[in-house]
Amino acid sequence: MKLPNNLPVVQLIKVLEQFGYQSILQYGSHARPANQLSKEHHLAIPIHDSLHINTHPAMPAGVATQRGIMRNELPVRLFRK
Repeated sequence: MKLPNNLPVVQLIKVLEQFGYQSILQYGSHARPANQLSKEHHLAIPIHDSLHINTHPAMPAGVATQRGIMRNELPVRLFRK
């Protein structure tokens, strides 16, 4: 399973909240959710109608590192039904 390429930002933020991230800040056109699982980890997500996740490769890599999983496992864990 791959990360969806054209993902609505609202959906991404909801999925990240289920994964332990909390929306703590918004500045300008970016949301800044954070996770404090083992160490604090912040993301900067541009707020547009949809997000082309492949243009922001550090975002999924950072989430996977924070959770201690391989990057290719991330889509399965984030978007499983």
